[in-house]
Amino acid sequence: MLNQDTEYFAKPAKSKEGTDEHQQECDDRMVELLSRFAAMSPCPIPPGMIFLPGPRLSKKGYGWAPRSWLSSHEIDSPDPLSLPDQGNTRLNTEGLEVQFPGFLLHDLGFDRKELWMREEIYFPTDSTLLEWYCVKPAQDTTHFPKDQRLARHDLAIIVSRMPVVDIKETALFVAVKRIFGGIRDVEILNRVWISRAENPETMRHWSDKHREGHHEAMSAGERLPPTTTWCVDGPIQPDLETMKRKKKPSLQVSRATQTSISLDEEEPKRLKRSKTTGFLETVKDLKDWLSVRKATKEVAD
Repeated sequence: MLNQDTEYFAKPAKSKEGTDEHQQECDDRMVELLSRFAAMSPCPIPPGMIFLPGPRLSKKGYGWAPRSWLSSHEIDSPDPLSLPDQGNTRLNTEGLEVQFPGFLLHDLGFDRKELWMREEIYFPTDSTLLEWYCVKPAQDTTHFPKDQRLARHDLAIIVSRMPVVDIKETALFVAVKRIFGGIRDVEILNRVWISRAENPETMRHWSDKHREGHHEAMSAGERLPPTTTWCVDGPIQPDLETMKRKKKPSLQVSRATQTSISLDEEEPKRLKRSKTTGFLETVKDLKDWLSVRKATKEVAD
């Protein structure tokens, strides 16, 4: 397989199938495989892989990649793995660098925080309001994700080709974290369907609303050429070990609360009330007092 040693991948999994540990093992193997591909020149990872459906890897820099290449999903239009040559890919610590056309979305007055409630986004791409596009979530949901990045970053649509010619084509709805050296670092928010509006009545309706200032879930789309370079990553999720640590029960004490606690070594049943926080006046039993002491020491450490 591309001159790769497959011994590492042939070893049986150590954990039981169906468990979180087993999924983590499978994810680690996929990361290893992609890392080996990335070390080759040229990198054989197809750029269209970013459009594939299904759950994605959680490791930073690999969130663009599906957990499995075996999928029961129907082939999208256009087929992401059969796209014309889009140039070579490059994997770095921030994600996979690819070149695709797209749209940079400019707000027209709607509240981005309400965008997740919308079933679709529509936008014009020229001042004549004669060309319109509609974007809908492609996942098993009817709305866009409730994601704080919607309000924090610029938004964009990565499309697999331009112009969009089919009734609906697969695309990526992304948050632009930064632009550095001409490369847009983005995180995937949603796989989406994008379609070009062809119905004259629909375009007239949207154009009238635009001119009247009723923008609702409307943006203006700035065309980006096929040579646009994107560094794509997915929404980073905590790994298995991080999730285990978070599950451990513990008494959390903020630093503000910690500084307001005055512990009396001679009288452990008493806690002086803080003038700023009014934390507690008394602790009636020694067990409560010891719990606060332990939590305070953990925060200090």
